[in-house]
Amino acid sequence: MRESCVALRYKDGKPFQGVILTLDFHKENTLWAAGCLELGTATDDSDIDVARKELLENISLQLDGAEELGFIAEYLKERNIHVFALPEEQTRTGAATWAVTA
Repeated sequence: MRESCVALRYKDGKPFQGVILTLDFHKENTLWAAGCLELGTATDDSDIDVARKELLENISLQLDGAEELGFIAEYLKERNIHVFALPEEQTRTGAATWAVTA
């Protein structure tokens, strides 16, 4: 089963950029394997809802880590992930963080 999620990049508490990611879920014996196709992030759990929640948290941590290390643009480009701008992008200052929703 596949679904999409949106990861939003925040600065000054407001979203200014986003990416669309593909989540893949499949059952392996008693566990649900969950992964992000573009980032390679993965987790598993016996409950699909728990696996989804953990995957979204892991994606957020992964994006925040690349952000903090200062190579988020290169990281996304290497994985052919298109970044879309939200209105008023040019007015944001300060450090950015990421939030992921399914």
